[in-house]
Amino acid sequence: MKTDEQTPMNAIDPSVIEDPQTGRWWMHYGSYFGGLFCVELNPVTGLTRQKNDYGHLIARRANYKKDNLEAPEIIYNPELKKYFLFVSYDPLMTTYNVRVGRADKPEGPFLDYAGHDLKDTTNNFPILTAPYAFEGHPGWAGTAHCGVWREENGRYYMFHQGRLSPENQLMVLHTREIFFNAEGWPVVSPERYAGTKSRRFTVKDMLGEWEIMRVIEPLHERQLEAGQVLWGEGQLVDDEINRSSVYHFEKDKTLREGGRWSFYADKQLLDLTIKGESIRNLIIFAGHDWERQTETILFTGLDQRGRSVWGKRIR
Repeated sequence: MKTDEQTPMNAIDPSVIEDPQTGRWWMHYGSYFGGLFCVELNPVTGLTRQKNDYGHLIARRANYKKDNLEAPEIIYNPELKKYFLFVSYDPLMTTYNVRVGRADKPEGPFLDYAGHDLKDTTNNFPILTAPYAFEGHPGWAGTAHCGVWREENGRYYMFHQGRLSPENQLMVLHTREIFFNAEGWPVVSPERYAGTKSRRFTVKDMLGEWEIMRVIEPLHERQLEAGQVLWGEGQLVDDEINRSSVYHFEKDKTLREGGRWSFYADKQLLDLTIKGESIRNLIIFAGHDWERQTETILFTGLDQRGRSVWGKRIR
């Protein structure tokens, strides 16, 4: 496949998958100015099944000539019998972030957390990654353009770029474990993968001091060109980076800063109530605290609006 300036789509960022039920092959590709497309491939030649076929639209943003949308990554979860389409929003050097939709078929339609079709130009959720900074670290920008891999044991991992703030010039690879929540949506670890041995936790393990972060979309509006920041404007401003807040989990199941917590040891799930908002089924697991260079307890999940909620125990 080849596109040019006369073609409404952009032939970049391919992700290919085979439908295990039918044996048909599909390629997902595209970028901001035309949207993301899906086209059927010939599994023998690797070319499009029909000559000059560019496929059909599967995702688009409203202000598509300005607001970046690219990097489709398609996977199949055989346990859930769902296809998940991961996409990246916004400028790659700054507020790059990962969203996801799901479908019953590899060719779509892909729906978001609210049931909206990804091609309907709505602002889609869940949001899985976005620029962030825990205490003791300048933070990371550009946390998107992901690849996803399923291990033979059924564990999933996301690989994406990360740019070290504040200059955002140095780009390195981040690896995060993916979990699927009770509603069947993927969520990712707040910390990069370090091979930490899995273990189960008790209610007593929850006591102490935690950093909790709400992963939300960037609120700052910038002038962009071709979906990217202007030259020399690569640093994040305050409304473009998510920062953590400290909460103390007390023995009486309250939060010292206001709110409550409940831990379910049988399912290794945590519920929080913060400022009157209930956040349920947060997944508890062991991981590495990269900012403090120690093993700790982590959690990840989604709030009721499809924004990720991250946490780690620090004391």
